[in-house]
Amino acid sequence: MERTAEIILSEIKECLKAISDKLSELEALQAVPEEPVPAEEPVPEPEPVPAEPVDLDIDIPVEFVPEPPKEEPVPAEAPAPAVEEAPAPEEEEDLPKSPAVLDVVTRTRAWEIDMPGSPVANILSAISLNDRLLFINTLFKKDPSLFQEAIRDLNAMDNLQQALDYIAGNYADWNLESDTVYRFMMAVRRKLN
Repeated sequence: MERTAEIILSEIKECLKAISDKLSELEALQAVPEEPVPAEEPVPEPEPVPAEPVDLDIDIPVEFVPEPPKEEPVPAEAPAPAVEEAPAPEEEEDLPKSPAVLDVVTRTRAWEIDMPGSPVANILSAISLNDRLLFINTLFKKDPSLFQEAIRDLNAMDNLQQALDYIAGNYADWNLESDTVYRFMMAVRRKLN
């Protein structure tokens, strides 16, 4: 008897149905609470379920066997492609940059895009001790009172734009692309976002 794809498929379906039935039986057994077994009686081990043998010697009809890819012969010398000259690029006019365009260009800082974390009531609670020392030493010129004053002022603000204006006015020398400013601004955003 020749085994076709339909026969093999029906055998697989039968096996899957048998497995599904066994799973249903096991789930039903788990749903029933077990009664405590007295310690004196030995607990019988479940009998192993013999697995049905699976015939792996399958004749696959020719129409199911994919053809191997055909290799095309490579010519010994390929002719050099013709080189065409590209047209000369047109000269770009120097257009005045509007503030809106400059604003979009400068808004590529990661701390403005990344998610800041859960909101906090006080910026100081979003800054670890190591970061406090880092900020004081790098951003606030080793002056803890400048750091405390900035945190106090930033905590009193209502939105991020006010904080940016405050930083631009008081700390214009900060590199807004640096990792240290990134960490500081992420803490500020947790309060003002």
